[in-house]
Amino acid sequence: PDAAEPDAAPAPGEEEVRAALATARRMAPAADALARGEQAAAAVDAYLRTVDDRAERGQWLMRRAKLWRRIADSHLGETRRAALQHARDDYVAAMNDTDRTRNFGHYKTAVGLTQDLFGELSDEAVDVACAPANVADYVHRANYCALLEIRAGLALSDDDPNKAALLVCRGAARFPAALPGQGEAGSVRRQREKRSYGNQCAVLRRAAEE
Repeated sequence: PDAAEPDAAPAPGEEEVRAALATARRMAPAADALARGEQAAAAVDAYLRTVDDRAERGQWLMRRAKLWRRIADSHLGETRRAALQHARDDYVAAMNDTDRTRNFGHYKTAVGLTQDLFGELSDEAVDVACAPANVADYVHRANYCALLEIRAGLALSDDDPNKAALLVCRGAARFPAALPGQGEAGSVRRQREKRSYGNQCAVLRRAAEE
């Protein structure tokens, strides 16, 4: 008869995972910090296979992201970039599953880490900032995305008029006419801004057609 398959290793417990993350954070400046981080990250993954609650999963991914950021802050070159990539991936995976009162801060961090990796106005940063699942019904995220699209489009106006028009027009359309808690003066100012962005969209469209 075939030999029985060996039992899978049991998932680590919560305290064991916390200890692994704490040790890796403490050793962040070490030369082998990336390898230590990978070991701690694997422990988190193994533990998360036993966790069904989205909010709890998001919290663990945020803890792991903070480890990667600590490693990134302690190193340069490829080690820093690899740690930033891991941190960015964890923030993107977790930001919509954590406390809604902190969602805008987590969203901005995910976008900011992407900008650190690929550039402030990069396609990758716009993709994270403006993905439908990330913007959802959050008006502050929609505002942040719109402004990033507009800035990225304006930066391309000389080199790629078609893409510039696409980005600016998309940003102008999604730019919120009002923000929660905004007073009358702020609302008037935003309406003026929205009209200005619409005018920029029209100018860029005409330039792209020439």
